[in-house]
Amino acid sequence: MKKYFYSLITFIIVLLHSQTSVAQSETLDNTFGDEGIVEFEESAINTDGMSLSFKDDKIYFAFCSDNKVFVVRLLIDGSYDPEFGIDGVQEILLNDSITFSHKIRMEIQDDNKIMLVAGTSSPISGVDFCILRLLDNGLIDSTFNNVGYFIFDNEGLTDYPRDILIQPDEKILVSGYSYFGSSDLVFRHLILVRFLPNGTLDSTFNDIGILESDILDRGNFIALQSDGKIIVCDGGIHAKRFNSNGDYDNSFEISITGPWGGYSHSLWVNEFDTIFIGGDSNHGPTVYKFLPDGNLYTDFGEEGKSEIPGDFLTHINSENAASDSNGNIFTVGYHDSDYASDNDHLVIDLAKISMHGVADSTFSEDAHSVLNLSYDIWPLDILIQPDDKVVIAGMRSTWDGWKPICIRYDNLNTYVATESTFQDFSFYPVPANNFVTINFPLEKESEIKISIYDLQGKRIQVIENHLKLNAGSHSITYNIPNYIQDGNYLFEILLNGEPSMRKLVPIIKHN
Repeated sequence: MKKYFYSLITFIIVLLHSQTSVAQSETLDNTFGDEGIVEFEESAINTDGMSLSFKDDKIYFAFCSDNKVFVVRLLIDGSYDPEFGIDGVQEILLNDSITFSHKIRMEIQDDNKIMLVAGTSSPISGVDFCILRLLDNGLIDSTFNNVGYFIFDNEGLTDYPRDILIQPDEKILVSGYSYFGSSDLVFRHLILVRFLPNGTLDSTFNDIGILESDILDRGNFIALQSDGKIIVCDGGIHAKRFNSNGDYDNSFEISITGPWGGYSHSLWVNEFDTIFIGGDSNHGPTVYKFLPDGNLYTDFGEEGKSEIPGDFLTHINSENAASDSNGNIFTVGYHDSDYASDNDHLVIDLAKISMHGVADSTFSEDAHSVLNLSYDIWPLDILIQPDDKVVIAGMRSTWDGWKPICIRYDNLNTYVATESTFQDFSFYPVPANNFVTINFPLEKESEIKISIYDLQGKRIQVIENHLKLNAGSHSITYNIPNYIQDGNYLFEILLNGEPSMRKLVPIIKHN
């Protein structure tokens, strides 16, 4: 799933209106479906085959079941969209000899056409992947490769699809891997395929539109930087980069192994070309942040890594991650509700990491929100709506097997920190010139930390750290150093280690 990033103007507006610390409610959104949940009748036989997308206040949900692909379109309230498929559901079976049974990923084009890549099986070619396009109404788009789909078969090898993205020039890039060998010796090669908007192979990409490489053994996730370079991540915390024409860029490498390593489940690039890899380490959900050149972003978390473990008995199997409009990161996973109980079942664990890589305790005391529905539930994908509501797709256990399920959390209720009246914090002058003074009250003795960040999330300076102040009114003046250029900067205030306030302040220095 590709993540949604919004304009710098939107980012600034959100921050200017944020005077208190807020967090996602731990309750479900009762304006969505049945008390926050939409269940589907079809059985979901493939635990790796679910994908979420969002466009124009509609939620798209795709999965494989019974040898078919199902695409569901929901309105913003969780009801089925009657203008899509049959009562909001489109069922796809190409023919009796081609069945869908493997991973599925989905992207929505600007014209609302739906791009899908899914694994297929046939008696003749074995396991391959199918790229297909649907019209806005759910019907197959016959203008794509003249038949509506393209079957990729790498010379009879076993081919697994893993990801899809739509480039700004409307070309479609698909990643996966080819598998060959015997039970004693197995080989996997990265596969990248790029299509023109009409569904034919793009000859400007590696001359034939197809790239096979042993530089990575899988192409699990792909992302695009603003210069058109393609980042590919395998199943670990490893990534390579290719130029827009398919040439390998040997100036770039991400490779984290050893105690810092783990498994990757998501990859995204923000509007500043900063790279994020969401994963699962030995302790729980983990997110890594990298500079555009592939080096770790050391101001994020612990030297570029943020980890939110559960308690010592609970290992959280992390499945996916996404970023909201403020740069906060949500990871979703699952764990057992109670190892010692006969009623043990899987529960959803949603965790929140701040934009600086810190476990966000304003979300909950330990930065986790556990959803226990008294039956097994397995989350598989996550997206953040433009209003920052969190949507999760997964499966739930029933007497008839696993069923697809879609869940939305409610963010209308906000958490307001009570350690101080943060709305009384004031900055003067605004815009700041050669200095800025921060005035604020404290209701009790507290420890203050104040930092300044640029709009890429890079910490410029720690202004105050471990500053202990008594209850009462206080004033701190920050003399702006010469190396800080004119522009907009984010001031963050932590009170007793808790994120308390973020304020966007323009700086225009007088010479």
